Amino acid sequence: DGVYGMHRAVKIAGAGVVISTLWQVQDEAAEVVIVRFHNNVVAGMTPAAAFREAREYLMTYDDGYFRSPNFPYPFIIIDALE
Repeated sequence: DGVYGMHRAVKIAGAGVVISTLWQVQDEAAEVVIVRFHNNVVAGMTPAAAFREAREYLMTYDDGYFRSPNFPYPFIIIDALE
């Protein structure tokens, strides 16, 4: 099952959407994306739009330290159709 088995288990447990990564990421990058995503959803954005904005925000965070595609693009969201 691998990665998809984990997503399935989380969905069965009741999660509305699942955010995961395709490869290992720095803790600070993960924190920035997840906190920004959560704040966006609380502010009324759809999960898909909130996630997209959070990844874009990461690329400008800390004077562009996370600008490389290696930082924002391993993050994926599952079951957040608009």
